[in-house]
Amino acid sequence: MSLKEFFSWFLPSKEITELRSSRQWRKVRQAHLAENPRCVICGADSGLAAHHCLDYSSFPEYELHPNNLITVCTLNSGCNGHFLYCHMGDWRKTNYNIINDIGVLKRIYRGEVEGCPDNLKNQRRIK
Repeated sequence: MSLKEFFSWFLPSKEITELRSSRQWRKVRQAHLAENPRCVICGADSGLAAHHCLDYSSFPEYELHPNNLITVCTLNSGCNGHFLYCHMGDWRKTNYNIINDIGVLKRIYRGEVEGCPDNLKNQRRIK
């Protein structure tokens, strides 16, 4: 067995790779960020990402669905919501409850309630 065959089990499928790099995704992402130009957690308006609530590697059929996207900020701006809360500090994980967490995270970020958003990491289903 060649190394390529051995490691092929974890490589993304050709269909997903082609869809991901398609112009279709870029258009959907641009449209989403134009309609939702602020982080849903902290309100930052720069360094934004369109996050898939259901990750496209597990649910490719929802990759381009507008209701599967939320706007969150990245490392260089705001609360770094994409990495810390959507992926719980580990890019291999997915917080499938992010929609439910947004309200609590907003209130904690604004200082309206006491708490540490990082504590939410231990309460979420991990991929």
